[in-house]
Amino acid sequence: MSKRLHELDSLRGIAAFSVMLSHVFLVYPIIWHTDRPTGAPLWLKIFMFSPMRVAWAGHEAVIFFFVLSGFVLALLFFGSGESPAYRHYLIKRIIRIYPPYLASALLAIGLREIFFNGPILSASGWFNESWQHPVTANVIANHVLMIGSFRNGDFNPVLWSLVHEMRISIIFPLIIWALIRHEKLCLVLPVLFTFIFWLAGTLSFRGAITFNHDYFATLHYTGFFIVGGMLAKHRERLIRWFSQIPKHFKWLILTTALAAYSNAFWLPYYGGSKLGAVTLLINKSWLEEWITATGVIIFMIMALSSGAVSGVLTSKPLQFLGAISYSLYLFHALTLKAIVTLLIPFMPLSAVLGTTVVCALVVSTASWRFIEVPCIRLGRNLTRRARPTAPD
Repeated sequence: MSKRLHELDSLRGIAAFSVMLSHVFLVYPIIWHTDRPTGAPLWLKIFMFSPMRVAWAGHEAVIFFFVLSGFVLALLFFGSGESPAYRHYLIKRIIRIYPPYLASALLAIGLREIFFNGPILSASGWFNESWQHPVTANVIANHVLMIGSFRNGDFNPVLWSLVHEMRISIIFPLIIWALIRHEKLCLVLPVLFTFIFWLAGTLSFRGAITFNHDYFATLHYTGFFIVGGMLAKHRERLIRWFSQIPKHFKWLILTTALAAYSNAFWLPYYGGSKLGAVTLLINKSWLEEWITATGVIIFMIMALSSGAVSGVLTSKPLQFLGAISYSLYLFHALTLKAIVTLLIPFMPLSAVLGTTVVCALVVSTASWRFIEVPCIRLGRNLTRRARPTAPD
């Protein structure tokens, strides 16, 4: 059995918390409707269009999840124990992901039917985008089946990433096979997958092809799982390398990681504003995501290599945040929708959002205790003969 890396649990918790913060802040119209720093007040420029955005960069945190998932799943195969059989791996992965997902999906649909009564004028366009479409039998069926291509953000804006996660998890042993037998190919595959994703999107925009699915996006995100798997395979070498770097260079590397992770919020405006064709590339989301992944890689290596960083990440509050991270990711947006809808007529928006954060942590703790923990135990019981056990 591979040793559990508790630092990575805390990183996952921090990332989930940053997703929640991003959605809380996006409820404010001034934040949602300010799409560039030109003309914005100084405080907003610093808050939104600088590396400080790392604290509440929601989409970037999802890229973090994808790389981290690839790393943790690969530890099953590159750890010290025997690799699990595919059926055991798949059973545990489905039981780990699907029941909490299904609970959040059905709860989102139910809350929409109970609470939705039109848009809230004091909230942003982002907040009012969800819950607009009616609930139908086809909508419910698509959410239950999970891995098909459907409008997976209409009721809970985070479910889109779980659809990709499950699809990639199903084929992940193929990635491990490639990493073992054809590692050089794995250096090329992420580039190839992203190119196909970009090409399909470009041709669709130009009307050359027509499709209404997101499978090309899954292909693109598979590249981040591959990177996570490669990190897991070479983790010991990377840890030794980083441990030998002088301390002042580590601070430089950390600064670079922060800038790379948050690149989408400052680089197009401050770094590429006069670079012509380069600006067009910088504004491509796929390129921004890969620059973000560079920051993720550095964060993960530092977490596993630095005693000081490890000491912080293994503290009890961050470990608890890591434990509830999956539930926090799944249920915070539903809590946000319900609390804002209920309380906005009676309280200032800032007080409503503060209440939301507290309630989201409570709901996530309950979900972890009564949904996640039983699922983890069930997965262990169903695959008790498999060694090593799948990650929690």
